[in-house]
Amino acid sequence: MTDRTSCVYPDPNRPRVLRCIECGFVLAECPCENPEEIAKDRFSTRKGLVLTHAWARIRESKKVSNVHNVANLAVAVGDLTRMLLVHDEVSRPSLLEPTSPEEAPPSSQRIYTKAIEVIELAVRIAAEGDDDYSYDPASIFETSL
Repeated sequence: MTDRTSCVYPDPNRPRVLRCIECGFVLAECPCENPEEIAKDRFSTRKGLVLTHAWARIRESKKVSNVHNVANLAVAVGDLTRMLLVHDEVSRPSLLEPTSPEEAPPSSQRIYTKAIEVIELAVRIAAEGDDDYSYDPASIFETSL
């Protein structure tokens, strides 16, 4: 077994228990074969960079309420879908009703930013729930963390 001293943290609720920094599992149950390599991938692969950008947005967001999270996610997914379809309209013009001449196709950067917003909202629902629904993430985290 490799030395794991640089990739663990103490469990805040169980002082003598160590957890993997990548997956959060108790060290004995950690599925990560090489957490240092996983951490390096975060900055050298496209998926890793997307997740890094999404995590930065989640940390920076100033959301104060959990009301209508699911509705906001549905709107964001709809906006993202429309942006993708309008972006592709040049090559496949029959996908949508004609857009107004003023509506320029969205840039790849705008589509990317909207996709990051969708990730943020999905993570927020998974972690915090939505006051409009009875889903309670606290019950999940009590048993797995």
